[in-house]
Amino acid sequence: MLSFCKIIRNDREKSLSLLSGWAEQFLYLTGGMMKKKQKKQIFVKCILIAVPVLLLVLALFHPVEVREGEEFVVSYPRFAAAGSTVRVETVSVSGGELSFSCSADEVKRTGEGLYEFRMPARKVTIYISVITDEERGFGGS
Repeated sequence: MLSFCKIIRNDREKSLSLLSGWAEQFLYLTGGMMKKKQKKQIFVKCILIAVPVLLLVLALFHPVEVREGEEFVVSYPRFAAAGSTVRVETVSVSGGELSFSCSADEVKRTGEGLYEFRMPARKVTIYISVITDEERGFGGS
């Protein structure tokens, strides 16, 4: 059960396929010992257990989306639990500076190309653009 919780926390899509895989494998292993009606009953019970778990996962985790500038992002979580710290890593840009903004409260720059924020209980959208040295007034001639 502990490994299942860890998988759910890290990747919601893998969790969904894992649950359906467990149900299929259980039916396959017990296939020779049960009648068709019994298999169907067990499958329905597996689904009745899986659906509330999936709804719980959907309620606890919220999406993190990069709307603009995805080509500048090295890594970020696709989903995060409310209250958790989300870390976004971006590339370094020569001849300019990245402008990082998002719909979360209190975004902190923790290093070169590293940003953090506390995940709210809603979807977060990230916007990244490049401000060149010329646009900032540092360009040559």
